[in-house]
Amino acid sequence: LDKLQRLSKDALISHTLNIQGQVRALEYALQSARASQQSANSHCTLALRMIEDTKTRLDNANKRHQRRSAKKNGRIVVAPDLETEFVEEEKQAAAREKEEKEKEQVKIAEAAERDRRISEAAASKIYTMPLSSYKLKEDLIGLARALQVLEKGTISDLTNRIKEHLASNPNLADNSRFSGLFNSRRQIHP
Repeated sequence: LDKLQRLSKDALISHTLNIQGQVRALEYALQSARASQQSANSHCTLALRMIEDTKTRLDNANKRHQRRSAKKNGRIVVAPDLETEFVEEEKQAAAREKEEKEKEQVKIAEAAERDRRISEAAASKIYTMPLSSYKLKEDLIGLARALQVLEKGTISDLTNRIKEHLASNPNLADNSRFSGLFNSRRQIHP
């Protein structure tokens, strides 16, 4: 404290600006860590769902084997045309099942990528446009995460929650990341 009192006014201002810069850097690091944590949580949730689905499938497969009768399997004689038709139907069913699994994997990958983009936006995006210009749910979820507002619901639910949060926290207008949200109209650039 004595050391600070001996500093000149310019030195105190410089010291204060240095501390403010350090605080901003720490806030950014905290937001990045939160975004990484949310992303990791999302990946873990997806992995847990896949594990639960696999366990359910395994249980169902085991149940089918337990339901078999104790009778000996008989031998069925069929015409070659019917056997060929049966084999073809089995191939088609296997192909459909494979295609469905591939579609499910693509959906999971897209969901993970979407969540990564949202987490990244929540951690570092600077919102320069007014709130009314953000129409995509992905943008609104990222903003809700950044403001630590509930991110579930429809686009209008998200927009209303964000508006309420901004109204109850006018000090966010001083934050360079969120100051653009407080503009009522889009600024026209020449």
